[in-house]
Amino acid sequence: MTTDLPVLMLTARTQETDRDDAWSAGIDLEVVDHGFGIPPEDLERVFDRFYRVEATARRRPGTGVGLAIVKQLVEAMGGRVRADSVLGQGSTFAVRLPSRGS
Repeated sequence: MTTDLPVLMLTARTQETDRDDAWSAGIDLEVVDHGFGIPPEDLERVFDRFYRVEATARRRPGTGVGLAIVKQLVEAMGGRVRADSVLGQGSTFAVRLPSRGS
């Protein structure tokens, strides 16, 4: 069976540095896809509730709440989330969570 869905890769790693703050130790998560990519003008809004990139909204089902929920949960745990993308090559969504003891 073939599919036109993008390939996803999930990476998780712990991070420790010599810094003495909440970000000196933590967990990094990255999800990388090799899909359509997100236009630069849409990238800053992908974490907004109900926002869908116009170019893919017609091709893919969804409500536009998934990344908003991710951002809300990550920030509730004291973390940060970001998105990077190259149009036509794919996107990277990264989460940084501070260690529990920080």
